[in-house]
Amino acid sequence: MARSKNSLVRVGLIIGILVMLALSLKNYLSAMETLKKADLVAIEEADASNKYIQKQRSLIDHEAIQKVEEDWDREMQLMDNSNLNFDEHACGLKETCDGNSEYTFRVISGAASVIGPRVCWEGADIMRSKLNNVDRGMNVVVINLETKNHRYATFDLYAKDSTELKEFLSQMVNGEIIIIASYDDAAFRLDSEARTTLSSFGSSVASSIAFRDAWVFLGAKGVPGFTAKENHLKNDKSANKYGDWPEAIEISGCLPFPKSIVV
Repeated sequence: MARSKNSLVRVGLIIGILVMLALSLKNYLSAMETLKKADLVAIEEADASNKYIQKQRSLIDHEAIQKVEEDWDREMQLMDNSNLNFDEHACGLKETCDGNSEYTFRVISGAASVIGPRVCWEGADIMRSKLNNVDRGMNVVVINLETKNHRYATFDLYAKDSTELKEFLSQMVNGEIIIIASYDDAAFRLDSEARTTLSSFGSSVASSIAFRDAWVFLGAKGVPGFTAKENHLKNDKSANKYGDWPEAIEISGCLPFPKSIVV
């Protein structure tokens, strides 16, 4: 009886071990299947990511970008080798403004998606690539003519809507100058309300500016008799200098002091 009982115990142990091995094998196979599926998902995601990157690269006009860079280098070399000796403290203007009655300004749009815009006011750059404070979209500077204080911001109107831009514009008060320089695109998601507000500052282009147009603007709020300054070049692939983008444009010169400001 004792021997028979021991045999049954051994059989039970063997069966238990076999069951445990079977369960372990099942868990192992299940884990391997899960890993296999995870690998397939990772491969699919990587493939999709590579296809997206290739698609984005295919949208870039590399020849146009190279042309922008070459033009920029050539213009910088001409400036370095010239005998004009522009006064950098006057925003690089050829003319001299009367500091007692005029403001000095220069606004240059971005060139394609390569060279950032420039906003210079009273001999000082407020926004410029070398200051690392410009970005794709609408680059905006607001200057208070009484306090001389300024603020600036960039608004990516391709990736975002006009909400943040409208909030920024709503903070303008009488006696303030607004300066705008486009970079790459400043109109894709520019809504009618924002366009109307910009028009109220003196722009004749804000209502119609379109995707990747080049645009520079200097306007004002609450400054009687103020004449806005503006330049606009439409995005026309058949005439663009840089393929998908028109060339950079600018406005510059001497802005008379206002005679009065609306209170």
